[in-house]
Parts: sequence; structure tokens; C-alpha cells
Amino acid sequence: MAFTLLRHVKRCSPKRVWNYPALNAFVTRSAATGVHLPFWEPGSGHFGNTLGQNNKGIVEGSIGLILPRLDKIPVPARNGVFTIGDYGTSDGSTSMTLVRKIIDESSYLHDFTNVYTMASNTNFYKQVVPNETCDVIFTSIATHWLEDDVPPVRSSVFDVTATDEELLPFKRASARSWEKFLLLRAKELKPGGLLIALAITNDDKFDGVRRPRTRSELTADTPMVNIHGVLLDLQDSWRELMEKSVITQEEYHATFAKGASRTGSEITLPFKESTSPVVLAGLNMVYHDQVLADCAFKAMWREKLQREGIDDRECFAARLAEAHRVWCNASFRSGLSDSRTEEEKDAVLDQFYDTFRRRVAEADPATYRSEIFLSRLIAQKKMK
Repeated sequence: MAFTLLRHVKRCSPKRVWNYPALNAFVTRSAATGVHLPFWEPGSGHFGNTLGQNNKGIVEGSIGLILPRLDKIPVPARNGVFTIGDYGTSDGSTSMTLVRKIIDESSYLHDFTNVYTMASNTNFYKQVVPNETCDVIFTSIATHWLEDDVPPVRSSVFDVTATDEELLPFKRASARSWEKFLLLRAKELKPGGLLIALAITNDDKFDGVRRPRTRSELTADTPMVNIHGVLLDLQDSWRELMEKSVITQEEYHATFAKGASRTGSEITLPFKESTSPVVLAGLNMVYHDQVLADCAFKAMWREKLQREGIDDRECFAARLAEAHRVWCNASFRSGLSDSRTEEEKDAVLDQFYDTFRRRVAEADPATYRSEIFLSRLIAQKKMK
């Protein structure tokens, strides 16, 4: 998706209206090359109709936090450009509600002649725009994807179940990727500009406990982890295919999702010391919290149960499988042997997600851990 250069910009406060020759909003693709390749037809709206339903609610739930802070951004000169960058945008469905709240919803393409469009295929571990270009940089559920140089993890598909031996170098790589992302955005922000990052997260206590290996080991006392039940069922479904010889042991161990579930402390660490590279680059944290966002598909299940008296667990499981296939399909596909044809890989993955759907359908949606645990970070570039 690409957004537009806009002329008439309505700020979050209804009393303040910006009139500039242009407002520039651009989008980037998500993270590192090959990590998040779509399996659906581009432009079909598949993301927005599946996983995007969940992610959209996350952004909408944070609008009240974000909009008042936009008043802290210095107002550009009347002949200047106000630039919004949306990093890891996918099809744009997640962030459109927020962008519409920031700007006026007039039909700018029809009303003005100075409307421009820009999209970037540069992954966000490179500098996307020149120094001091952006007034606002926004990213949602994207920065967990790491660069390509991730240490091999063969004990687990996801970091939340990796062995301590493999987890330590992975966490170091995760910290490097996060710091690099922040340093690049510090360059791109104008003085006074805001970075708004909504990122999946784990409770800090999770690093100090025995990590559950299966969903049956989850208890009410297990520290909160982003979509914990989903991750454990995906891993168990992949293991089941190995045990049934649908995939080989080598394929099982070669599969790893290069995404980091960082704790809140790991997300805020680059801002803690005045001598840290991020702070020295002029980027300072002004807000951080962690919130548990409701699962959109659990909400649909609950509404049907309350309205119609139907406990439709099959529908809940099918929606969950379709949605989470969006973000992890490429990771599981990458673990399959190159000796397989593309058709064979498709068949294996179809069987895998059907296995996952069956596992979820056997669970109680009311207690199933499908919620997104979210870190909300706002940082501001120091004024000169």
C-alpha cells in the first residue's frame, strides 16, 4: 500500500488545523528479506480480512494514547512538509484508522494538485529516507522480525520454547536488531519528531521461570506471553507432522521463525542510560506500557455464544488458523527441504494448518491464550 502527500491536515486537537502545501506519508515493507513473504494474491485484501482484523483492533485501542502526543510535535513552516512514515505496513489495513484520525478525510486526490504517493521496498534495517525527513514514524506488530543474521535455533520453532543455550545468542541478536532499528529511525526523524512503536512482548517474569513446552503446561500463574497458546499449538502441530513422518526430523529442526518476543525491559533498555547509542542519537523514551489486547476472533466467538447460545469452537479455530497462517507460513515453508516440489510444500502446509485448527477446536476459547500482549513505546527526537 502507498499513502499520499496531503495538503489539508487536521491535527488531533479539533481547534488546530494545519494547512501546508503537502503532507507526506509513506510505507515500508516488513523487516528482513524473505522473512514475511505473502502466500496470498497481493491486493486481494487477505491480510486485512484475516490477521488484520486482530491487528487493527490493537491500533484502534491505542489511538487515545497516541493522538494527544502529536500536539508535542513542532509545527513545520507553512510551506513545509509534514511526513508520516508507516513501517512494516503490510496492506495498510492496520494503520489506516490511525492515519485517518491524524489527517482530514477529504478526497485529497480530487481537491488538490500537489498530492504525491510513495512506497518503499527497503526493509527497515536499512535507512529508508534521508536524515530528518519524518515528523511521525509509526510501526505496529512488525519490529519482532529480525535481520537475516540470526543464530541458528534448532531446539524450537519459536524463541519462547528454545533451550537456554540457544536462547542466549538469539537474545543478543534480538537486542542488536532493536537497537539498529531505533538508531535508523533516530536519523530519519526531524528534531521533535515522534516514534510510535506497538510491539509484541512478554512479561519480564517469563525469563525467570521454567518455560512451558506444550499448551497443557500453561497455568493461570504462567507469566503473560504474546499469543502463547497459539505458539505452543503451532509447534506441537509441526512436531506431530514429524512424528507421523509427514516431515523429516531435519525439516522439523530446520524450521525457526525469526521473530523475537522481547520483554518490556528489553524493549526499553536502549533508553535507560544517558550514554547509550540510542539516547546519544537524540532519541528519548517519553512513554511505555504493556497491555493485553483482546483477540478479535475470541470476541467473535464470545458474541455468538452470548447472542445465539452457540459455542462455535470450530469457527474460532478456523479463523485463528487462517489468521496466524498469514505471518508464519513463510517460516514453516522455509524449513521444508528443497527437494520437495512447490506443490508438495503446499500440501504439507495445508495439512499442518489443518492439524493446528483441530488442536485449537479441542480447546476452550474462553481460556485459550490467543491474546496479543503488547508493548507501547513512544520516543521523541531531541530538539536541536
